[in-house]
Amino acid sequence: MLVPEIGLDARFEEFDLGRYERSWLGVPLLANGVCFGYMTMLSVESAAYGKEQAALVSTFANQAAIAIHNAQLYEEIRRYADELEGRVAQRTEELRYANQEIKTSEHRYRTLFESTFEGICVHDKGLLVDANPAFANMLGYSHSEIIGMSVLDLVTDESRDFVLSKIISMDERPYEVVGVRKDGSTFDVEIQGKKHI
Repeated sequence: MLVPEIGLDARFEEFDLGRYERSWLGVPLLANGVCFGYMTMLSVESAAYGKEQAALVSTFANQAAIAIHNAQLYEEIRRYADELEGRVAQRTEELRYANQEIKTSEHRYRTLFESTFEGICVHDKGLLVDANPAFANMLGYSHSEIIGMSVLDLVTDESRDFVLSKIISMDERPYEVVGVRKDGSTFDVEIQGKKHI
């Protein structure tokens, strides 16, 4: 926009431009078709700017707009990267803490599991996936021997259907059956199942 005499233009009445400024040239700064500012020039001479000067300033303004827009994008990306880095650091710390809690909890579980005098086993649909030393000792097996065995192999033939029905129904009430040790000897045993979540 070219204004040859700003003293005669009502749009400039509210601006305190001083007594000496007479002509004004304004060129918008555009980025992606959006105006985000203006480049302006003032002169003490009346009608100091024409189309030639406006074209020159427009070229410069276009280059300045690209540079400013790119700088703003870079700053926005840098802020986003900093924010993302902060979130990753926070999440990493949360995961580290959660991992430590899991290790502590697992250590407590393992200590209780291995030091209790009662036999405890964990099975998946009847196949043993873990057992404490008391369970293995009670049946005369080592820990490595018992893992992978079926719980049905550890009871008498007469008890198998009953144990299988308890496993299928996930019944948590205690019940008694006859167990079979590795050496073939039998013993009365009370079993209580618990659903593993």
